[in-house]
Amino acid sequence: MPHRLPLLWGGILFSVLALWTPMLNAALTPANVLLIYNDPGNTGSTDGALIKDHYLAAYPGVHTFNLNDANLSPGRVTYAAYESQIRDPIRAHLNAENLSESVRVFLLTKGIPHQIEDINEGPIGTSAGTTQEIFLDDNATLASVDSELCLLWHDLASGENNTGMDSLADNFVTNPYFDARTPLPASILIDNPLLISFSEVDVVDEDDEETVLFRYWEIDDTPLLDEAGLIYLTSRLDGNQVSDAMALVDRAAGMLLDQKHFAIVLDETQSGGFDEEDYADTAAALAPQWDQILHDTSGDFFVGDLAYRVSAYPSCHLLPIRSPIALLASYGANHPGGNHTEWVWTFEGQVPYGAILNTYESFNGIEFGNQTGGSAEHGQVADWIAIGGTFGLGHVWEPFALAVGRNEVLTENFYQNDLTWVEAAWSSIQIISWQNIVLGDPLAKAIFTSPAPTVTLSTAPDTQQLVLEGDTAVYQVTLQIDTAPTSNLTVPLRFAGATLSEDFTTSLGSATAITIPANTTAITFTVSILDDMSDEGLEILDIAVMESVADTNGDGIGEDYHFGKSVQIPIADNPIDWWLFDHFRRHPVQVASGDCDGDGFNHLVEYFVDSDPSNRNAPSSDNVLDLLEGAMRNASVSLTLPPISREDVRLLLETSPTLAPPVWSIAAQKQGSAPWLSPVGTTTDSGEGPHEVIVTPPAADRAFFQFRLEQVVTP
Repeated sequence: MPHRLPLLWGGILFSVLALWTPMLNAALTPANVLLIYNDPGNTGSTDGALIKDHYLAAYPGVHTFNLNDANLSPGRVTYAAYESQIRDPIRAHLNAENLSESVRVFLLTKGIPHQIEDINEGPIGTSAGTTQEIFLDDNATLASVDSELCLLWHDLASGENNTGMDSLADNFVTNPYFDARTPLPASILIDNPLLISFSEVDVVDEDDEETVLFRYWEIDDTPLLDEAGLIYLTSRLDGNQVSDAMALVDRAAGMLLDQKHFAIVLDETQSGGFDEEDYADTAAALAPQWDQILHDTSGDFFVGDLAYRVSAYPSCHLLPIRSPIALLASYGANHPGGNHTEWVWTFEGQVPYGAILNTYESFNGIEFGNQTGGSAEHGQVADWIAIGGTFGLGHVWEPFALAVGRNEVLTENFYQNDLTWVEAAWSSIQIISWQNIVLGDPLAKAIFTSPAPTVTLSTAPDTQQLVLEGDTAVYQVTLQIDTAPTSNLTVPLRFAGATLSEDFTTSLGSATAITIPANTTAITFTVSILDDMSDEGLEILDIAVMESVADTNGDGIGEDYHFGKSVQIPIADNPIDWWLFDHFRRHPVQVASGDCDGDGFNHLVEYFVDSDPSNRNAPSSDNVLDLLEGAMRNASVSLTLPPISREDVRLLLETSPTLAPPVWSIAAQKQGSAPWLSPVGTTTDSGEGPHEVIVTPPAADRAFFQFRLEQVVTP
C-alpha cells in the first residue's frame, strides 16, 4: 500500500515509523570497531596511519584495516571504484579475520573518500535541482561512502540500468535503527544475506493518491532478529588537518558537559519549517536538565561572539551568543537574506569539549578531502572541528530535509540513555544509502561535570534611560553568585568595547578582577563614564565574567568563556547613538547611515520619523511620504514635517536646476525646534498647520527639490 508522507520543497519532509525491538543488545566495545585507513606501502606516515596510531593509544582493542591503495584518493570516487577499492576489500578482510559478525562499527579516517558519484550522472550532487530531478525519477544513486557502508554485504547497484528503482542503490533505504532508544544489537546477521529482502515504498500526493511522487526502499521484517541487526554503523575521524582529526579523540576523552552554563542552540527561521517541530520537541525534552536553551523561530540568526565574521549579513538580524555551545542546531545559510559565509567561525573560542553541530544545510559535509561545490555559505562540519568541535553530522551531497538528523532523538540517546556517539547519531538519521556522514569518536559517551556556581551581573541605573557621555553617569555593577563561596573567590572580569581611563573608570582602579568574600553572595563596584570631548560614535562597554585565565576544569573552555550574562553600558555622544543602542542592543553596533532592515530608509531617517529600524514594514514607503512630504504651490514649495522635534538632526530642503547631474544647493534648513533658516533670496512663511512651512526660492525657469537629513554632532 502506498505511504502518504507530508512534502515540502525545497526539502522533502517525511517521517519513518521505526518498529524496533531490541534483541541481544550490549554496550559497544573497542572489539566492535574496525578502524579503516589508507596507507599505501605501509609507510606509517600518512594521515590515516597517524590517526590510526592515535586512536589505538586510546582504544588498544580496536581492529584496524589498511586499504593500502595508492590509487585511492580522498574526496570523491565513482560507484565502481567504491565497490572495488573500498567495499570489496573490507568484505574480504572481515571474512579473513572472522570479524563479519562481531564488528558493528566502521571508523573511517582522513584520506578515505567521502563522496560516491551517481552511477549514471556522475558528480551532480552539488546541484540541488539536478539531484531533485533524478530523485523524483527514482534514479538517484549518489551517496556518501559512510552511509553506503551501512549495507556492506548487499550489492546495492546490482541491476542498475539507468531506470527508476531498478536497483537498491536508487534513492534511499529507511534506517532500521532510526528512533531506537537502546544500544545496537551485539552482532550482525551476514550468514545468509538472502534472508534479507527489501520492499519498494511509494510516496503519493496527499491530494491525489494515484500520483506517486517518489519511491524508496525499506528492509522487510525478518523472523530471526530485529532489522537493526542487519546494518553497520559508521563514523569518521576527519578534518581540514590531520591534527583536527586526532583532536576529535582527545576532546571526546576530555568531555565535561556543563548543563548549567553551556547553551543548547536551536535556531530556526520564520521562512523555514524544515524540522517539523523537532527543534521545539528538543527544547521541551532538554528543558528539565539544561538551563540555557536558546530556541528562536524568528528571522534573526544566532551567531557567536565573533559576529563580525559574517559582516555581509544584515547585522540587525544577527544575534550574538556569548555562552559556550554544547549543541548548535541551526538552519544556517537557510536564514533569509545576506551572505552567511564563515558563520560557523563566529563561534571560535566558545566550543567546549563535547560540542555537537547539526544543521539544515545541504552541503555542510562536502569539503573533506579538499572537495568544493554546493554553497560556500553553508557552515562546514570541517570548520566546526577546526574551531574545537567534537562531534558533527554532515551531508556530502544535496540530501533534502528528510535526511537531517533529528535532534530530539540524538540528544535523548546521547545525553540521557547512555548510548555511544555513533549509536546516538545514527539513531537520529531516518535513512541510509544516502548522503549522511557522522564525525567523531564512535565510542564516546557524554560525561557531565558538576556545574560551577553561576555569577551574574546587573547594573543600576537601568540602561533603558537616555544618558549621554557628557552626563558623566555613574553606574553600580553588582555581581551575584547563586552559591556563597566558603572562601574568598576572585572573579576575573573582561571590559571590552571602550577604553579604561579614557572612556570610563571603575572603583577597582586598574584591576580587572574582583573578590567575592567568603559566605557572601553579592558585591558591587562602580563604573564612571568620562567625557572625552570627542565624537567617537556609539561605544558599548561590555562587562563580562570570565572563567579564569586558563582552562581550570578541563572542559575545553578557558579565558574567553563568559559565565552568565554580560552587562552593556552605552557610551553615547549624541541622542541618536543611544537610540541605536536601545533598538539594537543585542546586535553588533549600528551607525546612522546603515539600513539594516533593507527598507530603503537609513537609520537617520527612521530616527527622525521615530520608526522601528529593525522592521522593514515600519514605516512603509507611503507612511514616510505622509510624514515628510512636499508640494508645489506656484513658485513655492510647501513642506510638511512629522510632529517630531529632533535637536540632533538637521532637515535640509535642497534645490537644483538640473538632474543631469544635479547641482544641489540649500533652499532652507531647520534643526529641532529652531526656526527655519534660508539663504539670501529665499523666503520662508508659516503654512496652514504647525508642521508646515512654505519656501519660496529665487525665480528660475525650473527647479528640482529634495529632502536630506544630517546628523548634528555635539561631542
